[in-house]
Amino acid sequence: MTFENDLFTVKKTLTVYQGVRFAELSYEIETKNAQTNAFDAKFTLHTTADRNITIEYTSTPRRIEAYNSFYEAAGQVIFTETDPLIALKQNTTNCAEITYTSQNSSINARMLVGVVDVDDLSYPYEVEMVYSELARSPLETVTSDPLITWNYIEMMKEYDVSYVVCRDQNVYPKFSEDPKFRMVFKGGNVAVFQVTT
Repeated sequence: MTFENDLFTVKKTLTVYQGVRFAELSYEIETKNAQTNAFDAKFTLHTTADRNITIEYTSTPRRIEAYNSFYEAAGQVIFTETDPLIALKQNTTNCAEITYTSQNSSINARMLVGVVDVDDLSYPYEVEMVYSELARSPLETVTSDPLITWNYIEMMKEYDVSYVVCRDQNVYPKFSEDPKFRMVFKGGNVAVFQVTT
């Protein structure tokens, strides 16, 4: 997915591997003017963690860990190629700010992102053991099961969906450029698309 304006081009890529617990997320940010340098790229990681998220500064590779006791799930972000500055966002316990710095016209941010079921494991001890195990070999193939995909058009027919409400402006083009949808309302950050097939 590529986003751009007059100053920058940002290419976001999410790569999913069959049988691997982590996906690779990358952002390639380039300035359009050779005279312009990209100094900082700051990302805010919002989680549903109901415990404080943990930032592993001293581990190699550096990582962020988040635990949600209601869903019994543990999430982990592992920084593979570069070490960004990572800090808890002020006045929150479940957000982190990730800052990449550069002195040239581009910034490449690469990370592995994964979530694992920790049903019946005690927090923090057993969950921390899972984090350590995953960080040692995040791209290890753990199953030969196929990737599961589906056709959202077939799903909408099966459930007799008439309208789609979209709150993410980056997703608008997916529906507005698809002849199977017609925008019937747009206001603020919300757009409503009617299913035409």
